[in-house]
Amino acid sequence: MRWAGGQTGAGVFVGLLLVVSVLGEGGGHPTALLLLHGLLVLALLWDRLSPEPASRGLPPAVASAYGLFLLVAAVSAAQAPYAYAALLGFLELVAFLVVAHLAARAGPGALQGWAAVLLLAAGAQGAWATLQRWMLGEARPAGTFLNPNHLAIWLGAALLLALGALGEKWRWWVATAAACSGLGILWSGSRGALLGLVAGVATMVTLDRRGAPRRRNWAVVGAAVLLLAAAGAALRFKMPDPYRYFRLRLWSASLRSVSAHPWFGTGPRQWAAEAPRWNPPLEEGPLRWERMLCATHSDYLRLPAELGLAGLVAALVAVGAWWRALPALRFEPGRLPAVVGAFGALAALAAHAGVDNLSERPALYLLAAALLGACVSQPRATLSAPRRWPQRLAWAAGLLAAFALLDIAPYRAWLEMGRAQRDPERAASHLQRARARNPYHYDPWLREAEALARPGWTLDDYARAREWSEHALRLQPADASVRLRRARIERRAFFDFLRDVASRDRVERLYREAIARSPKDPWLHLELGEFLLAAADPAGARRAAGRALALEPNLVPARLLLAEALLVSGDPAARSRADRLLVQAREISERWRSRARESGYARRALSLDPAWAARIEARLGEAP
Repeated sequence: MRWAGGQTGAGVFVGLLLVVSVLGEGGGHPTALLLLHGLLVLALLWDRLSPEPASRGLPPAVASAYGLFLLVAAVSAAQAPYAYAALLGFLELVAFLVVAHLAARAGPGALQGWAAVLLLAAGAQGAWATLQRWMLGEARPAGTFLNPNHLAIWLGAALLLALGALGEKWRWWVATAAACSGLGILWSGSRGALLGLVAGVATMVTLDRRGAPRRRNWAVVGAAVLLLAAAGAALRFKMPDPYRYFRLRLWSASLRSVSAHPWFGTGPRQWAAEAPRWNPPLEEGPLRWERMLCATHSDYLRLPAELGLAGLVAALVAVGAWWRALPALRFEPGRLPAVVGAFGALAALAAHAGVDNLSERPALYLLAAALLGACVSQPRATLSAPRRWPQRLAWAAGLLAAFALLDIAPYRAWLEMGRAQRDPERAASHLQRARARNPYHYDPWLREAEALARPGWTLDDYARAREWSEHALRLQPADASVRLRRARIERRAFFDFLRDVASRDRVERLYREAIARSPKDPWLHLELGEFLLAAADPAGARRAAGRALALEPNLVPARLLLAEALLVSGDPAARSRADRLLVQAREISERWRSRARESGYARRALSLDPAWAARIEARLGEAP
């Protein structure tokens, strides 16, 4: 049986995958990701073991160009500091190719079926977002996605695809699902989705050459969707947003980071660990570093940041090969409406990707892969000879083994880490099983080391904790938080039973290594200063507090730390300065009392610890 000149099974698998991918944070939750990869494995098994010959497929030039891109990504992953995260990022790129391959097998005729199921899913998402808005009180509902911007552009892409594939067959259920989808876009208030919808509608109206009546229909429906998106963006602008134009500075910082790793980038999924070095300051409000950089907020910047200029060139080659393969569609006029809808959806995704990281959500990049594969699908000149059953079974066994090793085992390790958090009494056994099932993830090693660093621990416990935390650091040497957590283990050991100069120097070195990897974080300086003060180094504590204040001038805890370190010296001039620092800390806390409620960072930075202030007052009241 064939589905519009392609393969029925491939089209069904891709349609099911596109619907399932919206569950669990847009496919980003570990359980949802396991389900998606499981469906991909089943689809590949069907593709290889099915006796039905493949009559369509990706053009060889497109497959070769994407293979070159995967080769560059593999080289980038090989030099990445955190191998496990690089492997996960590489698997995302492979999943993109697999979906494009299956979509090409299904052919452009499958677009109409996908449009119907996606429109129904979009209607359900829009209805759920409406309930979240009016019954749960969420200002910007996200449906089953984690980010309302990602929900909005997914809804927009599904609407544009349906507008092309189903636009001539409007039924009551089509209109109802489209209306619910439009409401979801409205409540999201996404400016990026509005930009994407403008690009998508303009693309569809421009490409449709089959007559003015349908172009008018598409323009009218597209204008209605754009009005809803514009109304949502207008509501968004009425909300207070101190970071409205901060994205421009984020893009500038992302561009500067490319110069540090120009050729192959930081590696797939490595940029978040590198980002703190390039964090731009805020210019409004009392705090400079409240907004920490963790993403490029543009996929066109994420590509060179993670894969370097080599990855950018390889991606451009792949895009060029895909573009050259498109003229084959002119020989299939019956598929034109659905293909124009697919082009509109792709244009919307491409425009929004310029201002956001859509590649974080499998629901979005897998939808793009399916549309790209279907659009360039072409008939095969000669059908490939069927493989013998021993070869097929060996291939299937290798695929299942890879799925068990790369997906099932890490997922079971993630489950064990969750059980360790919920069951502290048996946390050690859960973390041991997590380490055994995924020895390449640094977090189980570090968590087990932290679990040993508890009151009453022994030198043997410290030896194991140090060994495991050092191993975690070898697995992930680029992240400042790993060195910070290791420094805290060593700090506890120093105060509990070591108390030697070498141990103190080791703790200080770990803090300074964390600071070198996140130089804009004032809390690292503050924590180092607190340790130095407790370790009888008030001069070092004063220097650390001064650096924290240089980064964040309104940091109340840094003023308290500096005042306490000054009082240790007993100098009358130092006592006078400590008194002024305490007064300043109180004034800042009182002035920004309302601002301190807006975020955890602001609460920590602008709130006065009464116990700490009372301790300083008592020291000031003592005779010199």
